[in-house]
Amino acid sequence: INANSFREAVESMLVNHESYKLKMLEAKDIFITEPTNRTEKLAYYTNLLLKYGNLKYLRNDLIMRQNFFQLHNLDVLGVLIVGVTLVMMVLTGCASCVFRKTKNSVTDIKKQS
Repeated sequence: INANSFREAVESMLVNHESYKLKMLEAKDIFITEPTNRTEKLAYYTNLLLKYGNLKYLRNDLIMRQNFFQLHNLDVLGVLIVGVTLVMMVLTGCASCVFRKTKNSVTDIKKQS
């Protein structure tokens, strides 16, 4: 397949299949005029629902199949909390070793003088 054959196939679909062309124009209308704030978005999707009827194809089925933890990213949050806790424990252990050694060396210096 090359660019020319792909272009010809798409153009023949648009010319020969009127229902496909109408669906593409509908999809263009839906996705290009996307509003920015929440109030406009609510009005926009309400208008689309009234204009085109059922909008089932806009629903994301992956969200419906996720469990509670995946949906709210609690699994990612758990991994981040465990990772940060481990890093803090390692840093605290290193800092206590350094302070213990410096404290011992300071007391050794005081004993010698």
